[in-house]
Amino acid sequence: MVNLISSALEGNPNVLAPLKLHYLRWVLFDNDTRFMYQGIFDTDFDKYTEDAIALFTQTGINTVFENLEGFPEDWKTKRTRIHKVCT
Repeated sequence: MVNLISSALEGNPNVLAPLKLHYLRWVLFDNDTRFMYQGIFDTDFDKYTEDAIALFTQTGINTVFENLEGFPEDWKTKRTRIHKVCT
């Protein structure tokens, strides 16, 4: 995954610009059985997730969220499902 991100940034240094995060925190708790993602970004949640899905789809980069139990396998094609999981 790091190689895909590096390649995407080499091809376009602004590839991650739509995600404009100001604050990001990842927390594992309950003996690493639960995960919390907190972020502050420039748009509303729906716009942020749509931008993220578009970016990951265009670049071929996968998200770490795919490794979480219950995360929809078809998140790139059925975008409305992502909102149910993340809210």
